[in-house]
Amino acid sequence: MRARPSLRKGNSAKNGCLLVFALLCCPQLGLGQTDCNRRGRIEGQVLDRSGQPVANAVVAVLSEECAVVGIEPTAITDTSGKFLLSNAPPGRNGVHASKESDLYPDTRLAIYSNDSAPPKIVVHAEEVTTGIVVKLGAKAAILNGEIIDGETLEPVLSSRIRLSKVDNDDIMKSQGPDSSGAFRLLVPSQPVRLVITAPGYSSWQYKGQGEVSPGVIQLKPEEKVDVTVKLERERR
Repeated sequence: MRARPSLRKGNSAKNGCLLVFALLCCPQLGLGQTDCNRRGRIEGQVLDRSGQPVANAVVAVLSEECAVVGIEPTAITDTSGKFLLSNAPPGRNGVHASKESDLYPDTRLAIYSNDSAPPKIVVHAEEVTTGIVVKLGAKAAILNGEIIDGETLEPVLSSRIRLSKVDNDDIMKSQGPDSSGAFRLLVPSQPVRLVITAPGYSSWQYKGQGEVSPGVIQLKPEEKVDVTVKLERERR
């Protein structure tokens, strides 16, 4: 009796193609994929530029591998600047510290990137990564102000304050005023563009102390500026 040809080789090739197709179409099935549902912890200390511990700083992470859904994991430093951050996503993370009351901005926002690069670490699930030192960079300036209608002098609560890089408008921060029309904005020491808009009003560009060019502001670290923004209604 004539032997039936073996199909093993063809099946292996076919199965290999299916596996490649599955990995291309469904990357979550990839080998060595980080399990973002399992978390670790980070233990360390926050110091200022002179090496002194910073109390009541907020510590947070910026994951390079896992999307954080829901409440972001943060920790507050004690009087010795030490912290223990729980629920840190596994894999590669940047560890950032801020204390806005002392003019240290949140460097997770690219608009506030400075000369003090955050430490990059690898977090392992169910383990504690210890000995992490986070050094704060230069302080920001502070811009306090209010946004009002140029005619009625009533607060314009629909306004938006936009701070962006001069050379890259996509690197930006946007916020609104509080319920009274007032705002508090940390401003990095490099030149940035400051524009305020509101529906039905003409755009407002910064003019005043620290003005480099129309709409561009540069303030020194810890410098404080107060401004009243009067928006003019668009004329039809």
